[in-house]
Amino acid sequence: MAEACGLPLVDQRLKEINDLNISRSKSSEKIHKDPRTTTSYGTGQVMSYIAKKYTPAQVERIYIGIGGSSTNDAGLGALQALGMDIYVKCDNNRERRLADPFTGGHLKDVTRLDLNTAAFKAFRERFPGQNIILLCDVSNPLLGP
Repeated sequence: MAEACGLPLVDQRLKEINDLNISRSKSSEKIHKDPRTTTSYGTGQVMSYIAKKYTPAQVERIYIGIGGSSTNDAGLGALQALGMDIYVKCDNNRERRLADPFTGGHLKDVTRLDLNTAAFKAFRERFPGQNIILLCDVSNPLLGP
C-alpha cells in the first residue's frame, strides 16, 4: 500500500527486526483471517486516543505499521473510528450511514464518504496529515502486478 501511494518502503533492516519479533510472538497455530470481516477500526481508535490524550506539541509524529494484518478495508475503518461517516447502499437503491465498524466486505457497497463531520475535522486540525507516517513491511500492488 505504501509503495502504491508513492511512499518509501521500510528499510530492510527494520523489516528483519519486525519479522523476528513477529515470529517470536506467533503461536504454532495457523490463524485464518477473512479480509471481508477484518477492519482497521482499532487503529483509528488508537489514533483517536492519542489525539485526545496528547497535544500536538507532545506528539511530533504518529507512526502506523501496516501490512500483513489481513485487513483490506482501504483504511476506511480507521478513518471511521476517527469520525468520518461512511455511507453504503442498501435495499431499493437507498443508502445508509454505516454504524458498525467498516470491514473489507463493505467496500463493494460504499456510496460516499463524509469527511466534514465535526469529529473528523477536529482530528485533522489537531494532527495534520504530514504528521502521520505509514510503515509497511510488505510490497503489494494496489490494482494488480
